[in-house]
Amino acid sequence: MKFLNFIITALIVSILLIGCSPSAATAPVDVNPQAADDTSNVAATDTVINTPTAASTATATSTPVPTSTFTITPTFTPTPQAISAENAEQVILLNRLSDVQDIGNIMGSSLAFSPDGMLLAMGQHNAVRIIDVSTGSSFGQPITGLADWARQLDFSPDGTLLAAGLNEGTIYVWDVGTGRTVWQPIDADIAAVYSVHFSPDGTLLASGNFDNKVNLWDVNTGQKVGEDLLGHTSWVNSVAFSPDGALLASGAQDGTARLWDVKSGQPVGQPLDHREVVSQVIFSPDGTLLITKAGKTIQFWDVKTGRLAGKPIQESTSIGRMALSPDGTLIVVGLLDAKLRIWDVRTRQPAAPPLVGHNDQYIESFITGIAFSPSGWWITSASGKNELFFWGVPRWDTTGTPTPASPP
Repeated sequence: MKFLNFIITALIVSILLIGCSPSAATAPVDVNPQAADDTSNVAATDTVINTPTAASTATATSTPVPTSTFTITPTFTPTPQAISAENAEQVILLNRLSDVQDIGNIMGSSLAFSPDGMLLAMGQHNAVRIIDVSTGSSFGQPITGLADWARQLDFSPDGTLLAAGLNEGTIYVWDVGTGRTVWQPIDADIAAVYSVHFSPDGTLLASGNFDNKVNLWDVNTGQKVGEDLLGHTSWVNSVAFSPDGALLASGAQDGTARLWDVKSGQPVGQPLDHREVVSQVIFSPDGTLLITKAGKTIQFWDVKTGRLAGKPIQESTSIGRMALSPDGTLIVVGLLDAKLRIWDVRTRQPAAPPLVGHNDQYIESFITGIAFSPSGWWITSASGKNELFFWGVPRWDTTGTPTPASPP
């Protein structure tokens, strides 16, 4: 019996030793790419830098292979690079910011980057929120208690002030550091202020109003400068200063865009006629072109002659908003079918296939806000379904990662 017990014990020990040997260890299992790309069960987070991450063994000098999985705590964060016509086809959805209520604003665009690109202001229902782009967290406390939607937001050139035109006709200007108004809100219109824009030197604020008027305001005092700029026969959707601050452009519901001399307040040239409502105007960085959006069409006007400069950009569906890259070579448009498209300004041709990702299942799904970051690294887009997306071209190293801004 003792001998039998010895034999059984020896067999058990042998089995245990074989199971613990290196040759018998379980081999690493390759990750199924399809499973890695499935983000349907990943919890939504409020962190902007939750970008596609590499394996945990990646180092700053390695070249990991990106995936499209969004992780809660990334082990490796790619630094984006400037978006250009040459790499536009590489633009992907780098991250999404979720759990942000009322991002969608069917009345206009309420997204604005600070001049250094570190902050993003968003107009929400009765509130304005500023987020730190590098972390996705709020920068200071949200500005609450507003009477209506912020139709459009704009940072001052030095980044210290934030202006908003409200849907109930009021203009606010806040100190970004404290969140406090710098002067009493301006009752600029009985109905709505559709657009606000700081002059390049930061001394003036232009507004486009429901009452068909364009106004200039002294940023230091909040007082109106000069007379009303009159000429439009319907409400003014968009205003923009030229890069040198000498001209002001306006686009209106009456189907025209106009140029104004800022010093004299007088119109420059004849109205620029369009077949549809002019909902947005932008100057090129060198100030030679005025870019206008009307319906499905983007047109380019020679500022000196007032004539069309080359062929237009023609979309297949209505354009919600457009944004110009900092170097003026690309235009990104947000469409009513919840897609984005990047166009090459030089060729007037698409620079890449449409960017798909926003929910397109609802009538409110169209793109309501869009902006290029000042560095050209990011395109951010918002839809009527409370979605805020960050798009870009990832560069897989850690060189030049932005320094996070610090709230007051």
